[in-house]
Amino acid sequence: MRYKITVYIPDEKRHSPYVIKGLIELEKTGFISLSFKSISSSVCNRVIFEEGKFLEQKKAYPWCIEFDLYDKKLKKKNRIGIDLQDWDNLFSKHSIYNCDVVYKRAISEKSFKKLNDLKPGFFKEFGPNYNVHLKDSRYLFFYKLSSLKSIFRKFYANPKKLFFKMTSIVNLKNITKVNNNTKNIYDLHWPPKYNYIFFQVKYYDWGNKFSKSVNDSRKKIILCLKNNFGNRFIGGMYYEKTLPVEFQECQTNVHPNFNNYKNFVKKASIVISSNGFGNSIPWKLIEYMKWGCCIVSEKNQHSFRVQPKNGVIEFFKNNDELIEKCEILLANENKIVNFKNKSKEYFDNSLDPKTVMKAIIENS
Repeated sequence: MRYKITVYIPDEKRHSPYVIKGLIELEKTGFISLSFKSISSSVCNRVIFEEGKFLEQKKAYPWCIEFDLYDKKLKKKNRIGIDLQDWDNLFSKHSIYNCDVVYKRAISEKSFKKLNDLKPGFFKEFGPNYNVHLKDSRYLFFYKLSSLKSIFRKFYANPKKLFFKMTSIVNLKNITKVNNNTKNIYDLHWPPKYNYIFFQVKYYDWGNKFSKSVNDSRKKIILCLKNNFGNRFIGGMYYEKTLPVEFQECQTNVHPNFNNYKNFVKKASIVISSNGFGNSIPWKLIEYMKWGCCIVSEKNQHSFRVQPKNGVIEFFKNNDELIEKCEILLANENKIVNFKNKSKEYFDNSLDPKTVMKAIIENS
């Protein structure tokens, strides 16, 4: 085995498991040896890139998983950072000052050029990831250890947010009761046998401009699909509680239970993807590829590590294009099948965690 890796686990479990899964799969093949350490948040770990420089923010959240990579053949050691933040102007301060290279998940061509002018060759495109649930005992132990180390630092940086999270845990039973009371609003329990378009998203009530922007944008897409395709469109918006009045016309007719949702996605002729927070490439798009779907996606400015070729995804820039592309696909069954095959092929070759991490190791 040529490579020895020590990975530093942050107290972040939304994005980091994708990276860890890839490394664990490589460990199984004998490509690398793998060990784990914890890393805790500092009080001012996040920086924002503005006007050609990095400015510190009082934010105790790492977002960036790091690992030491030792190449036994070349006798060379590098520190690699993988920044998984949704916004292309937000970074981990620790990774910028302690890593030899940082791979950035959310990055546009315009931002990449500015960053490269400031630190040539330091930043590279990581590309999008998707949600991964890990049960590896080593990962879970060091994630919990990092979380414990970070409690007081997070409290110092943002005591209100920590109090809110603790209150949410205490009130978890009340949230569950609300979920149970809303089951009767979902009409469909099994995918229909005719060709249909599927798009189902969550309503976010974060109370900031980012969640409002995402909700409003997805509302327009849902209403456009409902008005133009009738019962050939399935899905909509869901929420743990009752949707606000202005979004109730977007209410989904499919229960958001994950297995139920996945069944409707895989049976759909076409699935729709919209941009994520910070206009990032969303998890949903990558899950669609993993499941071999025919995808019509909102055009995104962020970079893929490997740019998809024609025939992998149909992109739309506005709702008129969305309608047009869906109508063309619905009228051509062979085209739908080709898109499904190519999206799965692209995932296997360019987005599978093991494939991505192997390429990064060999190119670092």
